[in-house]
Amino acid sequence: MRTVLTIFLVAFLLGCDEPSNEKEQTAMELDYLVFEFHDSSVPPPYHRSYKLSFKGEVVHAIVDSYGDVLTDTVINLGTEKVQKALVMIEKYKVTNKEKNEESEGCSGGTGISVRYGLGDEALCKGYVYFCAGDQFGDLSGDLTGLKHELTNLIPNFSSLLKEE
Repeated sequence: MRTVLTIFLVAFLLGCDEPSNEKEQTAMELDYLVFEFHDSSVPPPYHRSYKLSFKGEVVHAIVDSYGDVLTDTVINLGTEKVQKALVMIEKYKVTNKEKNEESEGCSGGTGISVRYGLGDEALCKGYVYFCAGDQFGDLSGDLTGLKHELTNLIPNFSSLLKEE
C-alpha cells in the first residue's frame, strides 16, 4: 500500500508541474511578432504610424506619415529582448476573437494590428480599431499595454518617430 501511495504521489507532483512547462513552450514556439500602430486622422506633421517586426535578434522599424516613410531601420536588440517581446503576447493575452460590430459612425480613432507565429504559419492575425472609448475588431487582450512595452524595448524609440 505504501508503494502504491508513493507512486501516486510522485505521479501527481510531476503532473502538477506540466502547466508551467507548457506555458514556457508556448512562448518559445513563436519566432516572430509584427505589431502595427495606425495613427488617427490628424494633419501630416503630427501623423505617425509604425510597424515593428521582431524576429531573431532584430526589430525592423518602419515609421510613416500617410505613406511617406520617415524611418526604415533594423535594430539589433539581441535574442533576449526579442524573446521578451514574443513572451509579451502571452503576458497581455493577445489572441483572436470573434469580430464584434462595425464602428458605424465613429471616425478619427487609432488602430492596432498584430500578427505572430512560427515560420510561415500565422498563429494569430488581427486588427482592433479604437474610437470614442470603444474597441472594434477581432483581437482581444491588453493591446495598449503591449504597445507600451514593445516600444520601451527599443532604445530611443521616440527618436524614430521624427516628430517635429
